Amino acid sequence: QNTHTHKHTPVLLPAHHRRGTMEHDKKKTVDLSEDFVIEKIELFILRAPLGSKKFWSSQSSFPERNSLLVKITTKDGLQGWGEAGQYGPPEPVATAIEHVLGPRIIGKRVQPTKISEELYCFSRDFGQRGTYVEAISGIDVALWDLLGKKLGAPVCELLGGAFRKRVKVYATGCYYRHDSNDPSTIDVKESAQAAAQEALRFKKAGFKAVKMKVGLLSVDDDLKRVAAVRKAIGPEIALMVDSNHAYSAGTACRMAKELEKLNVRWFEEPVNPEDIEGYRRVRAASTVPIAGGECSFMRYGFRDYFV
Repeated sequence: QNTHTHKHTPVLLPAHHRRGTMEHDKKKTVDLSEDFVIEKIELFILRAPLGSKKFWSSQSSFPERNSLLVKITTKDGLQGWGEAGQYGPPEPVATAIEHVLGPRIIGKRVQPTKISEELYCFSRDFGQRGTYVEAISGIDVALWDLLGKKLGAPVCELLGGAFRKRVKVYATGCYYRHDSNDPSTIDVKESAQAAAQEALRFKKAGFKAVKMKVGLLSVDDDLKRVAAVRKAIGPEIALMVDSNHAYSAGTACRMAKELEKLNVRWFEEPVNPEDIEGYRRVRAASTVPIAGGECSFMRYGFRDYFV
């Protein structure tokens, strides 16, 4: 295909339906062909050191918060922003975009779905999950941002429309607030009190649900933390727990049974993401709903949980 001579049909907005006929009133033609092509990609790594505010999940400490912003500029000067690089160091994702994926899309028309599929097919042999998928995601978000700006419509409308205007939210927190490099020195009583106080602040701020972390300590010690949070927020506030795949299936089953007694709304990532059979075991062992998929990639990864 000769991209210099191929003509693309402009998108016509808006169309109004009157008396059973389609009439175009005050037509606005949006040209998506000539200048709506990717001209430049810029990357920005953001870091915020936490100092003594460092915290832990079950898997690691967080001495800083970081992110990678992806800025894509088109030939006609529009700018779209995407975000990636939150699930680990942002440098590998930035490198994948700058040196591998980005150069492949310079000069291409802004077509989010088409470009994402092409980039995934290109990187399938070496990037079915992790860094490359996250890099594609950052590009994809920026492209949808561009398309929405070009058409003057929110992305939800481009994807078929919004089902609702308001959504319920919950506060995630109650990590292990510990600035030492050795989590074994955590004072369980102090940790439980700190988690309870933080959850209570969420409640006072108006949140109706709170999600807390477990998995770094023993089951018994973590249950003390969960019990302290439940006592602080009362029975009317929903409480969820997330272990970030800390447990074996057997230990997770034990934890799930105890969480029932504390009226926990769901138990997130109880076992390793590769252990699909372990998920089945935990789900069967308790009435607490099981959540997962944070470490899954693409529709293929989520398919494995459903089948």
